[in-house]
Amino acid sequence: MKLSGNEKITSIYIAATTNGTHGPGSNHYNGTAIDISRINGVKMSVSGITNQIIQLQIAMDNYPNVRENFGPHFKHKFSIETGKWNYSHPVGGHSDHIHFSVR
Repeated sequence: MKLSGNEKITSIYIAATTNGTHGPGSNHYNGTAIDISRINGVKMSVSGITNQIIQLQIAMDNYPNVRENFGPHFKHKFSIETGKWNYSHPVGGHSDHIHFSVR
């Protein structure tokens, strides 16, 4: 699905890479994860789930080496050990940002 002209994503704000505080074993600490907290200058905590968030998470899921895609819309995780996807990964949080990591 394409975003309409007024929904076009022109900027994202990366709130964390290797900085910040994350859970034990987080992919942030090895430099393979980012947290996106704003789209076009609007905080996800303010906007709620938007079409932009939905489409961004879907697009990120199509990246060939995605490991984790946790956000307001869904929480997907690829298991390196089994080679399978968990499309309802039971991780808490992520209602105000998208966490994206690669393998």
